[in-house]
Amino acid sequence: MIKTNLPILFFVIFSSICFRQPEGTVRFTYDVAGNQTSRFYILISNKLSNAKTVDDIVDADLFKSDISDKIKYYPNPVKEDLYIQWINQEDKVVESITIYNSGGQQLLNFKVSESERNTTVNFQNYPSGFFSVELLYSNGERKNLKVIKN
Repeated sequence: MIKTNLPILFFVIFSSICFRQPEGTVRFTYDVAGNQTSRFYILISNKLSNAKTVDDIVDADLFKSDISDKIKYYPNPVKEDLYIQWINQEDKVVESITIYNSGGQQLLNFKVSESERNTTVNFQNYPSGFFSVELLYSNGERKNLKVIKN
């Protein structure tokens, strides 16, 4: 019986080694008409050793947002805490931050003081998936960051 199952066992082991795909996702951005404008491959790692504490984050670690050069965040994909940093302007100050799941359901909303320039959002209790982090400005403008929870 072992001899008859040996080729099947060899094939299963060989195919799992040779045909294994890296874990990741593709992210697309669209213009207002619905046309695809860019495509990014985001590699998802299950290693926690790469995560840094807020005190250890340096400017080079931060991702520049594709919606504004005044917003930066780290890490994406996120496992536990998402660090967000922004620059306020005289006529445009971040007032609140809201987290939405991929279905559009509001999960969290909190006010931000005018003196704040950064915050940390805890994603630990949320399931894996795509989330939108919305920054609401004093002039009514909204900026949305797309975040992946690993």
